[in-house]
Order: sequence, then C-alpha cells, then structure tokens
Amino acid sequence: DEDFIASNPYYAAYYSEGKRRVSSLIPTLSYTTVDSPIFPRSGTKYQVSFRYSGGPLGGDVNLQKLELEYVKFQPIWAHHVLGFHAVYNKVRSFGGKGIPYYERIFLGGERSIRGFDIYEIGPRDSDGTVYGGNKAFFLNFEYQIPLNDNFAFVFFHDVGNSYDNKAKISLKNLYSSSGLELKVFVPMLNVPFRLIFAYNPRLLEPKDKHFVFRFAVGPSFY
Repeated sequence: DEDFIASNPYYAAYYSEGKRRVSSLIPTLSYTTVDSPIFPRSGTKYQVSFRYSGGPLGGDVNLQKLELEYVKFQPIWAHHVLGFHAVYNKVRSFGGKGIPYYERIFLGGERSIRGFDIYEIGPRDSDGTVYGGNKAFFLNFEYQIPLNDNFAFVFFHDVGNSYDNKAKISLKNLYSSSGLELKVFVPMLNVPFRLIFAYNPRLLEPKDKHFVFRFAVGPSFY
C-alpha cells in the first residue's frame, strides 16, 4: 500500500535508491521439446521457477517469487504455426521488510504485451507513477507464416495485467495488444530482429496512441 509506505520511514527507506545485498536460492524445473529458439515450428515447454531470498540465507531482501510458464507451438499447414504462451508470476515478502520497487512485477515490452513500452503496465499511484504489482499474468497468441529460413510474418494477440496485493485478477481489467510482426533472422549476429506494428485498444494514459510501432531484438517468447 503506497500510503502506508509513504507514512512509514522504514518502508520509505526500503523503497529508496541504494545498494542492497541479496542472497537467493532459485530452484527451477523445466521440460521442453520446442525445436528451435528462432523459428519454432513444434513442441511444448513447461517451466516452474521459485526464488527464495533472505531469511536464513541472509541479505537485505526477504521475499519469495513464483513463476509458472507454458509454451506450445503447433504446426498446421504449409509450414504455418500456431504459438501460445502463458505466464503467471507472484511475489510476496516476509519478515516485515516489504518488496523493493525493482522486485515488483511489471508488464509491457516485446516479451510480454508487445504494443506497450517495457515496465509500463502495472498498478499506479495517484500521480500516475507505475509502482508495480505483486502478481501478474499474461497470454501470447501467435500465427506464424515463415517465408523462408530467415523471414517470417507473425500475427499476434497479447493480453494480461499486473495487480497489487489488494486487487483480484480480473478478466475485466486487462490490457491487450494485437498486430503484425516481421521477424528477420540475421545469421551473422545469430538473433532475430523484429518490426512490430500493434494496436492497443485500452490506453495507459489519454495522450497515448492506439497504433504504435516497436523494434525489438530476440524472440517474443521462448
């Protein structure tokens, strides 16, 4: 709660800038049959990651983070591929220390809801400043049309949101982005370049535009 943080000197100091020592364990279980990280055409991925920081491990940050991820690529016809990606995140603190700003959950950017700037989707204070959520989920849908081994058109639809501790995850409170992406693989650099043309029906601020263009490097998911 931002009002509580502002009125509590200890919490205000915890959210302020400065160095912190973090000691963590991050056990991860992952299983994948996805055939390519650049132009995947088939396969499934399951991943569960849990991070435990602080407590008996020491450090200045006490928190637990959970991430659940699912990926599916399904070939259909003429090398066209359907892609699906689902992610759920949750973070909670313990020991009365709260969650540092940089540990909170933000969405936006080419690897979550790609029509929005990175870290722009999340709970906001009364001044409109994004302070991030305690939990989030997002879904990515793709229809890939490869032209050859280096080029592909991708129709996409992304949807999700980040919520603070008091808010429930609601299908009525989501941000979405739909559009067309041109993916170009550059062998010399061994990474794909992505030109993203997106339409965002719900805006973060009145001054924002519904139609946007983004440039990204790396895969959308996987």
